[in-house]
Amino acid sequence: SPRAGFILCRAALEQICEDHNIFGRNLEERLDTLLKTGNLSEDLREIMHGIRKIGNKLAHNSQESLPEKISQDEAEILIGLVDYVLNRLYVDKARTQEALNELNALKEKVIPYSQITAST
Repeated sequence: SPRAGFILCRAALEQICEDHNIFGRNLEERLDTLLKTGNLSEDLREIMHGIRKIGNKLAHNSQESLPEKISQDEAEILIGLVDYVLNRLYVDKARTQEALNELNALKEKVIPYSQITAST
């Protein structure tokens, strides 16, 4: 159901915090800690807290008490936002490390180590 999809998106944020060994009183506090310690951008903070707030609303209220029914399309939008967060936190980090490794390998080939240390 769309409601379950929204709740699972919130659960994904909880798992992200656990993956980063961040525990706290509630998800809001854990996300704030993650965003501070991970040195993450304000836009990512806004997206993650937005997912949390929507997940909270659906987790703690029946769908009948919501202003409108939640559609499958809306659930897919939220899932796409979680995918964006996962890419920013995990995939981009891995890609950055790969780029640094490629750069370092190229520097070692083009510029001998002794020249690198002598110029610094």
